[in-house]
Amino acid sequence: MGSWYLSRDAAPDEASELAERAIELDPQSPMGYGAITHIALMKNEHDEAVALAEKAVDLAPNDFVANAALAWQLVWAGEAKRVLEVFARAKRLSPRYPAWFPLMEGLAQHMLGRPEDAIVTLNEGIRRLPKSSYPRTRLVAVSADLGRLDEAKADAAELPEVDPGFTVKKFVTGKTSYGLTRD
Repeated sequence: MGSWYLSRDAAPDEASELAERAIELDPQSPMGYGAITHIALMKNEHDEAVALAEKAVDLAPNDFVANAALAWQLVWAGEAKRVLEVFARAKRLSPRYPAWFPLMEGLAQHMLGRPEDAIVTLNEGIRRLPKSSYPRTRLVAVSADLGRLDEAKADAAELPEVDPGFTVKKFVTGKTSYGLTRD
């Protein structure tokens, strides 16, 4: 839903209609389910988003995109253990996986109480997306949870360099792109 759309409020509804039409035209294709799962996430319908993503994977279990979409939905549904399982499967399907994978994997590891693993994974995310604020903000949280406040402060001090417009408020409210794309 790009900013070019005339009405941001209407965009999810129209996208939903188009995805539902795609499913109607070819109910055996995972693509329509993959599209509509992201719309459900935008509406904070996490159970629905996961169910739709699971349907896409059921239709195409070896489809990298369907598996990646399921892992993404599971992150936001709070199903950290399954996130790591599905990401592992997706990475087997496509060893040249997107740079954002370590960011979500690090989050899942942190959620599961595996902070040392999360630090390693998030540092991979920083290496792959050096201009992204997301892995650094997660790294700050992990370091703070471990009581490593000096490390947390050092990581936090890098945020304005990486993302000059970064604020904690923007991060918490999701009003940032997190720099999840390569320049």
